[in-house]
Amino acid sequence: MRLTWKDGITTLLVVAVVLVAMAVIQEWGWPLLGSYRAGGIVLLVLGMAMCTMSGSTQETSMRSPYTMTASILGVLALVLAIWTVIADTQAPLVALTIDIVLLWLVSTLHHVVASPSGRHAAMGTG
Repeated sequence: MRLTWKDGITTLLVVAVVLVAMAVIQEWGWPLLGSYRAGGIVLLVLGMAMCTMSGSTQETSMRSPYTMTASILGVLALVLAIWTVIADTQAPLVALTIDIVLLWLVSTLHHVVASPSGRHAAMGTG
């Protein structure tokens, strides 16, 4: 399979996630990003937008390594977002940022490696 315009949009959104996290952590003074809580809410919204853009219907089996990894990272992102909003501290915001970037990386790599039939392409075969 190849990358699509949706992968381009999610890439732009992951850049926005990193920029928002840096703006909050380094106190750049961006409007509406004056606290870790506000940053966590923005990251949650950006992450949800990424999820809707990159959703793959090719593999629905929970036995798929991709599906299992993406599911674990997705649940972890939700937990970290809630923790960030409740605690209003830096550690869960950083962890949430890392988790969202990892989820984007897993999803994008899956889109590159998956064949049109939904099965993973074998390495080293032409």
